[in-house]
Amino acid sequence: MPAIVLSKANQIKKTQEAAQEVSQLAQAVAAATSDTNTSTVFQATALQAANCAENAATQYTKLLNDAQEVMLNGPKTAGHITEIADLLLKLSTGRSKWCLGSSSTKTTHTTVAQLGCPGIYVDTPPAATATDPTLVTKNGFAGLTGTAHVSSGTGHTACYLLASGASTIWGAAGPLNKKLAADFLELTAQESHGSETANLETLNAGAANGTFSPANSGPQKLFNAIHRLNNFELQNCGTTADEALQVAAADPTTQTLLAQALAARNSYEQANQATSDAQNMLKAAADGKVEEIGKNVMEKIKQTSTARIENTKQTSKQLKETPTAEQRRQSILLEHMNQRYQILQLSTDLEGEKNKRNAATSKAKLSDDDCQDKKGDSCKDGCKVEGEGTEKKCVVDPNYKPKQAEGVKAEGTGTTNTTASNSFLINKAPLLLAFLLLE
Repeated sequence: MPAIVLSKANQIKKTQEAAQEVSQLAQAVAAATSDTNTSTVFQATALQAANCAENAATQYTKLLNDAQEVMLNGPKTAGHITEIADLLLKLSTGRSKWCLGSSSTKTTHTTVAQLGCPGIYVDTPPAATATDPTLVTKNGFAGLTGTAHVSSGTGHTACYLLASGASTIWGAAGPLNKKLAADFLELTAQESHGSETANLETLNAGAANGTFSPANSGPQKLFNAIHRLNNFELQNCGTTADEALQVAAADPTTQTLLAQALAARNSYEQANQATSDAQNMLKAAADGKVEEIGKNVMEKIKQTSTARIENTKQTSKQLKETPTAEQRRQSILLEHMNQRYQILQLSTDLEGEKNKRNAATSKAKLSDDDCQDKKGDSCKDGCKVEGEGTEKKCVVDPNYKPKQAEGVKAEGTGTTNTTASNSFLINKAPLLLAFLLLE
């Protein structure tokens, strides 16, 4: 049992480590990628990988809870059975009396391991992911069919434990029933030979879909606990970075997350538009190969260069040159800092341009003196005619607003975006920032 628990725990550990690594890699690449849509897909992939790591931690806790009953009782039960087997084996070393063997010869086994029991001391747990399906079925313990084979007789075939007489350790005037080996074995011993019996707990049938209900005995309860452990399902997020990247990018949850964010940000009029846009973003990130989104997004992420630190200096390397955990953390922080500094510099530059424009506008502001000499149709562009007849004159129009550009041409599309409601159509984020600052 401990070997099965250890195997499942190691599988969860590998899954969590791979998912955590992928989450960091994809997050760094998302920050290093200038194309908004592709960067967003990488960030969604990073978040899905992080979700997988969180689920692995939750699953580990669940495994410990589910395995608790097996871990408490499994080794103890195996120990009880092994002790009885060891005792019978040691009582079978004489030439004329033995407890294990046939009516004519004693067993040739010399260790409990040869009898199928754990060794008295186990250095390394066996490699096992589940119990032997030929021994533990959904109906019960296959080999526990009830009556055990007992050979009864006198003389050299007698076992010390079943021999009668005042000097023996097991004998009685009447039947004596005792359960041993954690209640898996019941021995009935009495004076007259031929009446001794040994019965195994009948557990080869009676369970339905791996459960005895109700479980009235220790062996039945242990069977139920073993079946729960055997059927503990592990999530399939991948146990290597490549596997985890592919699974995270192609997971339907990633598309759902993208669609939710798009819908919240863009206020679509059509109900399915967010889902459609999310699908198109994933498809574009995979270079149009819908059937291989996971594989192609993984390759694109690994080919992307991100900032790293080498010899205290910043450098750049592709992620296929696998970074260490420390380098991944450094890369995320460096890319974050680089991005924030770029935005800060752009904001500063645009604020300066805005101030220059305001200063120029202030200088160019018309006064009545500028308008008074304009006659007829020339009284426009900031000036207007006021009064009637001889009182008519050209004065400053306080409500005049210069004509604005009709819109910003979306790069490479030939269309005009007049609002910032769908920034995912604008591939360079600085354009949006410039538009907002200059308004």
